[in-house]
Amino acid sequence: MNDKTKEVMFCECKWSDNVNGYRIIQDLKKKAKFVPFKGDKEYYAVFARSFKKKIKEDNVFLFDINDMERLLMMGWIMFY
Repeated sequence: MNDKTKEVMFCECKWSDNVNGYRIIQDLKKKAKFVPFKGDKEYYAVFARSFKKKIKEDNVFLFDINDMERLLMMGWIMFY
């Protein structure tokens, strides 16, 4: 949660293959309704080994193991 920018990100990790990202995002949106945050923008992220299909929405991010490895390597490169 970022009170200054009025943004919040809800995340979930599923350490399995062929995750149904759409279903997880829908469940995550239901859970997010229980969080007392009045913001301007909500983001949703799911981390998994792999997805059946990656969905594309403006405020949704699906990261599979390859994405995480790439981001980690970019971080290390930027660190050095």
